[in-house]
Amino acid sequence: MISIIVRILAGTAIAAAVISTGLSEAATNSNQYMTAIKIPGDSGESLARLSSDAYAAGEKKIARDMALKALDKSLAHVEALRTVGITDFEAGKEENGLRLVKISGQMSWRDSAGQAWLLQRALLGKDYATAIKHTDALLRRRKVQEEIFSIFNLAGQEPKLSEPLKAQFANMPNWRENFFATRKNTPAEQYDGFEGLIRALEDSPAPATRREMTPYINLLVSQGLENRALSLWAEFFPEDGIAVTSGKTAQLDWPTGERIDKPLPFDWRFSDGRSVFASVEEDGNGDAMTLDLELDRNAVGDLAWRNLRIAPGTAHLTVDVDGSALRDMHDMRWSLTCLGREGSKQYFRSDGPAQNGWTIPVQGACSTYRLALETPLGGIAGAKRLRIGLVTLRVD
Repeated sequence: MISIIVRILAGTAIAAAVISTGLSEAATNSNQYMTAIKIPGDSGESLARLSSDAYAAGEKKIARDMALKALDKSLAHVEALRTVGITDFEAGKEENGLRLVKISGQMSWRDSAGQAWLLQRALLGKDYATAIKHTDALLRRRKVQEEIFSIFNLAGQEPKLSEPLKAQFANMPNWRENFFATRKNTPAEQYDGFEGLIRALEDSPAPATRREMTPYINLLVSQGLENRALSLWAEFFPEDGIAVTSGKTAQLDWPTGERIDKPLPFDWRFSDGRSVFASVEEDGNGDAMTLDLELDRNAVGDLAWRNLRIAPGTAHLTVDVDGSALRDMHDMRWSLTCLGREGSKQYFRSDGPAQNGWTIPVQGACSTYRLALETPLGGIAGAKRLRIGLVTLRVD
């Protein structure tokens, strides 16, 4: 199997693209540098900037001459120092050239071309910790983010790269939010790498949060990979109880706070129809929340639903309902639908005289389900109010 590092090294064209982007920042698509070099007494700052312009245009001798003139005026011109360093390196003076570009990089992390060149050299030199620091400098300036994020996804499968990345993510850089937000566009071939990076972050001071994971999980679901999405969420957030294993009882809590209107991928979701009004009450004592559903006579269809992984066996659903609402609750229907399979909906059957327990067989051919509370077929005869407390699911 080809090492992930080898794949990254083979893709140092990414760094080359960053260098080109950084160099072209100063480029004017004209021959200003030809005019500038003839103007006596031109400022060192202008000469330094135009030396970068000339290098980007392939005029390396002119670029070097202008850079040296800029440095004659002041050694503080970062672009000039970087240009001299790179041209030295390309002329065979590799040790001196690398030293000069490193100095320019230490002088300013804002010089994207220099940071990208150093990134490329660090990758080729297998100095992965340094390479990650240069990616941070580029990302802080929002330079070719997606290309660098692709490197991060690949790095997730290579411990030598994921270790320094952990420290960088733990610093909560300003690009971290955008990294996770743009995972909704992750190419399929990078799924394994991204998940590897998330696993690496688990033992860091700043593991991925539920909100950070949401765009990627939603991507998997949109691609029909519900089982993979559920498995991943259950792995990182087992306390959410989305995986119901044989012989154990899962407590399916109602969401609170912003998660009511902005649910996470595997939270309960509620109908937003005009005929249904849903709210969640907390008693303030840490006990189970209560879902308050107010339905008018036009309410129809799903009222509340969520996705789960359920082991094969007999599923037992238990719902705490206020005594006065128990009869209305019994008129409702609970269903399980196998995700990804048309026509696979099953309905729970009442279990016992208390009428707040239901059972259903769960087939081994499916592992990911949509659990839903529905109105009866044809809707309801009149307005109802359902107050539903703790919901649990057990598989025997």
